[in-house]
Amino acid sequence: MVYRKMGLAAAALALGLSVFAGSAKAEDNPTPQMIVNKYVKATGGADAWKGLKSRTTKGKLVVVAMGMNGTMTTYVEGNNAKSIMALEGFGEFLSGMKDGKMWSSNAMQGDTLLEGAEAEAAGQQFDLQQWLHWEKYYPKAETIGEEAVGEAKAWKVVFTPAAGEAVTNWYDKESGLLIQSVGPGMGGGPATTTFKDYKAAGPVTAPYVMAIEGANGPVEITFETIEFNTAIDAANFDVPAGIAALMNPAAAPAAAPAAAPKQ
Repeated sequence: MVYRKMGLAAAALALGLSVFAGSAKAEDNPTPQMIVNKYVKATGGADAWKGLKSRTTKGKLVVVAMGMNGTMTTYVEGNNAKSIMALEGFGEFLSGMKDGKMWSSNAMQGDTLLEGAEAEAAGQQFDLQQWLHWEKYYPKAETIGEEAVGEAKAWKVVFTPAAGEAVTNWYDKESGLLIQSVGPGMGGGPATTTFKDYKAAGPVTAPYVMAIEGANGPVEITFETIEFNTAIDAANFDVPAGIAALMNPAAAPAAAPAAAPKQ
């Protein structure tokens, strides 16, 4: 961020030294950066976020409409990540990042290397410091105003990426926490995610329950453990054979020669 002819209060705000520094008018209509600053502070502070090196989450999910249960496990460290969603009767839905390359693998859609806006969105979810440099993902953002989310009063902020669909977040006015988000969902169409049960997870605070309403009906994810900065076995980042072949086609075994026709 470039600072040009900025006053003391504006500079302090841009540097994240104050969440709501400035006039009463700014408090009545805070900028997206001010709202994000408060969220970062509420969840542990910028220094805590900067210190995040790895993340391991393990939890359970329920697809309410289908009465289906499953598990959700995610590993993130540096340029590597893997998310494993296992659903009863459907098998595993895998996605991840290998040396910075985004991929997806499941029985329904096969093995895919992600590109463009799809890869950018996937990479964002594995970025442990994403809200310290949110402008990287959303070059445009706008505070729409105050709006109720259940019984909470919240600031509504629309974040627009360079490509792809916008994401709308609601931040609790009092606590600063992100309580609801609407953006592209699995299975097509938008999905509404409500974040609940914020608790300490090592150096930061995180929601332990995510309730999602989308094309597949209500889905609830409950995290049993959320760990930051713990050692992760490199084997947890191994990719399926199909993904490995797509990433390095030269190393794929050559096809066997066709058998000579019988005389």
